[in-house]
Amino acid sequence: MSDRLQVHFNAFGPRVPSDFREQLFPITCGRNLSETPGSPMKMASMVKEAPNVGLVTHFKPEGEICTDVEMKSKVVGQDGVFHMAMQLAGGAVASVEEVKGSHTLYPGQALMFTGEDQIMNGFLLSCASFETVTLSLSGGFLLRALEPDTAPKTFRKILSSGQFSTPYLSKLNTTPMAQRLSLEMVSNPYRGAFEELYLQGKVLELLAEILTTESNREKGRNETRQAHWGKVLDARDILLNNPENPPSAMELSNMVGMSYKTLNRGFLKYFQMTINQFAMGAMLDYARKTLAETDLTVVEVAHKCGYANSSSFIAAYRRRFGQSPGHIRRGEN
Repeated sequence: MSDRLQVHFNAFGPRVPSDFREQLFPITCGRNLSETPGSPMKMASMVKEAPNVGLVTHFKPEGEICTDVEMKSKVVGQDGVFHMAMQLAGGAVASVEEVKGSHTLYPGQALMFTGEDQIMNGFLLSCASFETVTLSLSGGFLLRALEPDTAPKTFRKILSSGQFSTPYLSKLNTTPMAQRLSLEMVSNPYRGAFEELYLQGKVLELLAEILTTESNREKGRNETRQAHWGKVLDARDILLNNPENPPSAMELSNMVGMSYKTLNRGFLKYFQMTINQFAMGAMLDYARKTLAETDLTVVEVAHKCGYANSSSFIAAYRRRFGQSPGHIRRGEN
């Protein structure tokens, strides 16, 4: 795979002359030390191949760590490449050209990105050390190994389209297990063919851990959404069952065990109205039914619905139904 994949990396400081900023240093399998003239630091990189899977790249500065150091990296893959960067030490802010937004990474966190001929921009955060491991996985390998329909949502869109050259950037959830696997790849005890076999197994193990973590997160989000939806339905039923004397929005929130803001967002999402608007509508629907099915006067119905005077009730009724309450008393539709 290494003959079809080339990794470029560059590290430089904020005061480097602009004509050096676009220079990118190539790294192939082996060892490379990149240093831009005028740079306050050097970046050592170790790139090793995991056969049939991809490349494992270990980035680590040599010498003193400088703060506010700007970085640029570029990865080119002819068959499309999928990348996962695991932060082992220190912190960094990363973004990809043509992709909106950026992500901040700390030890134990990870980043997923794609994009052929795309530039990854970043800044090292103030720290005592910096170290990261990046997996560059063949798009073809992923398509053979994973079913798009069963993959986590974060991966599904890319796998379904097969567009690994499209610029994309997303933060991944990781676990202590994922961080341990990343460290094991860097400090593996094997060499030669045995090392390649070891790395291949670790890459697969790490990929399985990340996929499982993302799937569990999505499952948790779905369960949370279902629980929220259940509470919103409970709140709706309380308002519909007590239209003439509904609880206040805060009381309703306490009754269903959900914060007012979350419950109100639920009403806006599912019913396109706030809690108070829904309660008002339920009360006016009840008033209309009462007027149609009983002999109570408009004033009596207004008082029954909590209105101190009938004029406010009539105005609210007219806004909802486009006619006055008297239409029902006169037998009009």
